Amino acid sequence: MSRSAQHAPVAGARLLVIRGPQAALRLALPAFGSLTLGRSPECDLHLQESDLPEHAAEVFLDYEVGVKLLQGSGEYVPFDPAGRSRPEPIAAGKTVDLAPNDRVRIGSVELTFVPAIREVGTHHVWSRAYLETKLQELLWAGTEVSVVRVRARGHALAALQAVLRNAVAPGELVGEVGPEQRAVMVPGPEARARALAKEITRALLDQGAELRVGVARGQDGADAAQVLEQASLHMESTSGATSVCPPQDPAMEPVMRLVAQVARTSAPVLILGETGTGKDVLAQQIHEQSDRATAPLVRVNCIDLPETFLEDNLLARATGGTVLLDQVGGLSPRAQLSLGYLLEESQEREHDVRFIATSNQDLARAVEAGTFRKDLYFRLNRVTLAVPPLRARRRDIAPLAEHFVAEVVRSSGRRTVPRLTRAAAAQLEAHAWPGNLRELRNVIERAVLTAHDDTLGVEQLPVEISGDLPAPEMTAAADTNPGVPTSGARPTNLRDEMAALEKRRILEALETYPTQTEAAKALGIPLRTFLNRLDALGIARARKPMGS
Repeated sequence: MSRSAQHAPVAGARLLVIRGPQAALRLALPAFGSLTLGRSPECDLHLQESDLPEHAAEVFLDYEVGVKLLQGSGEYVPFDPAGRSRPEPIAAGKTVDLAPNDRVRIGSVELTFVPAIREVGTHHVWSRAYLETKLQELLWAGTEVSVVRVRARGHALAALQAVLRNAVAPGELVGEVGPEQRAVMVPGPEARARALAKEITRALLDQGAELRVGVARGQDGADAAQVLEQASLHMESTSGATSVCPPQDPAMEPVMRLVAQVARTSAPVLILGETGTGKDVLAQQIHEQSDRATAPLVRVNCIDLPETFLEDNLLARATGGTVLLDQVGGLSPRAQLSLGYLLEESQEREHDVRFIATSNQDLARAVEAGTFRKDLYFRLNRVTLAVPPLRARRRDIAPLAEHFVAEVVRSSGRRTVPRLTRAAAAQLEAHAWPGNLRELRNVIERAVLTAHDDTLGVEQLPVEISGDLPAPEMTAAADTNPGVPTSGARPTNLRDEMAALEKRRILEALETYPTQTEAAKALGIPLRTFLNRLDALGIARARKPMGS
């Protein structure tokens, strides 16, 4: 079956002129039959471009949409969301089959096939492919449109569905665009999309849900896929979605004092710490304790960031607020250069924007290795916060566990809050927590959902935690400078030292989690990369028993 046959036409489908003096001109297509287009007034689609033949092409419909070139030559461009399609030449007499959003160029005219919009209730959740098709149509037509993208965790997803049923207006489409993610295509002014985002946020916060919400305008991307990606990059964690548990361990006292001090300034801040230590929470606290609290907190995930994103009017979107550069060490060389220019521009042109960067890498060593720009490092490193890992702040473990219990109860709809027993708290405090707060929250969520009464005891904890022995005491240096090895027997060079640290962290994760997949997730790396590192470091992979 051809691609176009998978999208058999129905009445209401149309050809759309997307380039040329008559751009946005539409031609309704019948379910079956044929029609012509060209410069001749006799054609069904009469186009007046001087470089177009009198009878340029014939369009026919019979379970497929085909375009046959009658005179001259042209090009066929198959649709590719990534924008990597290459034009294919079309000679007179040749026919090409069109799938939605494929394009045909004849002279200065460019056309695309748009399938019919089926009238459905606003309760329907479309596929990502269908949502991209509809969004692409509006972009090509020059229609003002925005996208609201929402990520709701776990049980909050059901609450999101209920909110969308009441909040989404006719003409607005909802699509499933990723794990636990929905996107709403909102034709019309951007203000409507912003209002919808606020309505969704307010409704879910009232239910204690945890979510992220982002809004992107049509002009933020070159095509539908890019607009959806921009909405993802703009996602902000709602300030009330995850309330803050005040630290109680003395190791966090100097960190929290510095948070309060730097919040009163506009100096760039660099927050360093292992994966899952809560660097983004501290960044949000700095923003919320500052004079910028009512302005945007624009989050930018620097891992796999499109190289042009930092050049696309980021300062204007964050005016008066804060830009959070998450995992800044993952920026490509070109993006690092762009960010350096951006920081310089924000100072020279006096844009009222504050930058906060986070990283789980030692950026000073990255500068020495030549993988991170020295000038950018010094621009970002005006104030540095080093966040201790959870194993170095054991007095925080039980309060954080109780805090996460309350959060999970709110989001799951459970009526009672199970009480953490002393024995369970002791086992939690004895664990090494290589995944830090993120790992602790996952353990507590699983424990709460499996608890059958009003207590949360050792029996609800994973066996790798319930059977833990107390971890060795951390040295003072490790408490004050997290993430840096402090063992007395140090490797002979930097490469060996980093390999030893990496191997130790991986072994801790493998001892903590029952599967390699969960261990990789806790460390924040893809499973394939995790398995490659096992091989490189000489760590045996787990094998399934015979017959399993």
